[in-house]
Amino acid sequence: MSWQQIHGHDAVLQRFTAAMESGRLAHAYLFVGPTGIGKMRFAVELAKSLLCEAPLTSFNACDTCAACRLVDAGTHPDLVVTGKSADVLEFSIDQMRELIHELALKPARGRKRIAIVDDADEFNEKSASCFLKTLEEPPPGSLLILIGTAAAIQLPTIRSRCQVIPFNALPDAVVEERLRATGIDDPAQLKSLVRIASGSPGHALAMADATLWPARRQFLDAIADAKPDGPSLAKAWMENIEAAGKESARQRGRAAQLVRFALDVLRLALDAALGRPLPMDNPAETTLLQRVANKLGPDGLVDRIDRMLEAETHIDRRVQLTLLVEAAADAMTLDGPPALRTISFVGV
Repeated sequence: MSWQQIHGHDAVLQRFTAAMESGRLAHAYLFVGPTGIGKMRFAVELAKSLLCEAPLTSFNACDTCAACRLVDAGTHPDLVVTGKSADVLEFSIDQMRELIHELALKPARGRKRIAIVDDADEFNEKSASCFLKTLEEPPPGSLLILIGTAAAIQLPTIRSRCQVIPFNALPDAVVEERLRATGIDDPAQLKSLVRIASGSPGHALAMADATLWPARRQFLDAIADAKPDGPSLAKAWMENIEAAGKESARQRGRAAQLVRFALDVLRLALDAALGRPLPMDNPAETTLLQRVANKLGPDGLVDRIDRMLEAETHIDRRVQLTLLVEAAADAMTLDGPPALRTISFVGV
């Protein structure tokens, strides 16, 4: 019933079903995988199955009892769902102390209290240290679910006290289905969003904002130009990033979107350079992509894709955005074979 809403994570569901049937549910889990693929949705459905008050014949919530309705409404007293605010970069120690206090309370309706902690990647040193004691000595009947992107990001002391559950990017068909469910049905738009999403419906939905797409064409025009202008591209990118808001978290989110656009353009140009067919819904864009392919060749395009992937990593590492954007724009627009290029993101 409730698990019918979860798509593309059958292996993870089978793992938890087996753990429940054998009575070997752990006290703490770390869900890791790309953002926007449904880790939080899975965690909430798991909590609902555990808090359901109807007699269960299988690991499946009834969706109709009072407890299930409270979970769906986000008001179940024994379920704590928390994460950092959208306008900040770190999960603060004050938030952590509040979480620990709530988790320590006795269950109000049943025998279990569950905490789902989003943005576990963003624990700072103080909040992580504060949380460690709770992981070492969890309150009786409690279940902790941390959600992040990679186990390696977590402190070894936290990682070693959780069962790590990897989630994979979703198949394109699942991403398309999720997009159609939101009312997006234009074939060309669907194809573009699914391609850019890289298996993440969350990324696809975020990129569906029509006001973002001029930045993609702007990047394509810049690298297709006979004399590409790195400073102008960097300036345009920074204006776009600053338009997202004053908060650093929002600006980094916008920077990540621009990187996804750049990667999409570069990968399509690489397809053209390798003789693969390009989308034909926009002839003008296809012409520009072919021009970039002829100009840079496979090696030059692979090099630039690598540079943009480095930039994406540095966004997450909170490198100063202005310097990062300037370096990225220069790396995209300098002429010459990759071996002669000296610009690097190291130390930016």
